[in-house]
Parts: sequence; C-alpha cells; structure tokens
Amino acid sequence: MTAAEKRAIIITDPCYFAKDKDWGTGFDYETMTINIPGFTDYIWINTGFGDGNGRVFLSNKPFSQYELEETIISLRKGEENKDFVDIGKFGVDSGTFGAFFLDEVLKYYPDFTLDVGSWCYTVLPDFRGALYETSLDESDENSEDEDYYCYNYIIGSGNKSICTIW
Repeated sequence: MTAAEKRAIIITDPCYFAKDKDWGTGFDYETMTINIPGFTDYIWINTGFGDGNGRVFLSNKPFSQYELEETIISLRKGEENKDFVDIGKFGVDSGTFGAFFLDEVLKYYPDFTLDVGSWCYTVLPDFRGALYETSLDESDENSEDEDYYCYNYIIGSGNKSICTIW
C-alpha cells in the first residue's frame, strides 16, 4: 500500500466498517479483497492467530524493514523503545485486520468514527510512504508446546515509521 501524498490511514478490522450486505461479497474474507468501488489501495491480512487486540506504534524517524521487525520483537518483549510512541489500539473480530485510506472508508461509511468505538481502530494522520505486511515466527523453541506461531503485522516507512504489535 502506498500513499504518494500525505493521507490519513486507518488500521482496523474491516468487519467494523463493512456493511452486513457487503461482508462476504464486496468484502471477500477468503481472498481478503474489497470489490466495492472507491477502495483503491489497502492491506488486508490474516492475524495468524485469530481475534484479539493490537497496538500501533509511531516514530518520526525512518527505519528499514529489518529495523521495524526488530522493533516489533522488542516491543512484544516489553522492552522500552525511545524512538516509538504508542498511538493507539485496534480490535480484531474476524481474524483479519488491515490498513485503509480513511477518506475511502468514510466515503463508504460516513458515520464510521461516530458509530464505532475508538477502541477498534487507530488513525495515522498525514502518512506518506509505503506500508507492508510482514510475518514473524514467534514459536518458542524451548517450549514443550508444539504450536507454531507465525504472527502477521503491518509495518511502514516514509515521512513516519509505524509498526503494529499483538
């Protein structure tokens, strides 16, 4: 997802703004595509583990993909990072989440920010740059639990750097 000009980005589960009649058709959960006019560029991905709550961290410094992935790992461990600030949270109730242009969401659902609680989305104002999805293997080799955890995140770099965490 690329914002060539400064635009507001919203990070949320699309189930919160998809109209019931459009979920499964216009919002294709299986392929994570939106087949509704007006949505031009977005990221819609599976969390890798199901439903939950995430956080969005922001820095005014540019970071590489590797540095952003390392930031995710350190933030998940609870380590302090003076370069990043926690700017909000987002909810996930469909096992998926994404980054969308706020103006496109509001054109589709004008009262979204009034009707839905701010607990389920974070707005990143004036972002210019690129957002990507990344997956990190978070299985514990020392654990007897045989579950394999590969969580998916959104990272971005441009005039600001962002990363999501679980």
